[in-house]
Amino acid sequence: MENLLVHSFQKNESEEIRISLREYKNRHYLDLRLFFQPQDQREMVPSKKGITVSIEFLPELKRGLLKFEQEVRQFLSNQEQASSGGGDSK
Repeated sequence: MENLLVHSFQKNESEEIRISLREYKNRHYLDLRLFFQPQDQREMVPSKKGITVSIEFLPELKRGLLKFEQEVRQFLSNQEQASSGGGDSK
């Protein structure tokens, strides 16, 4: 196995984010990378923008993403309350 695409989603018309399982020198890695479509090509190609981490860090990465999601939800909730006048006014 060299590269197994696990998930992808469109960022915009010419870019896509891909999450892949990669193998290199008998070690396994998670690769989260931005792919783009050059104007002169039909196929998406990988950019330098992305990260590759050993799968041993997957549990910690997952904890971090879940924590990030909670923080974003709390931040957005606070923003909504502030913009609707729902905040404390002393």
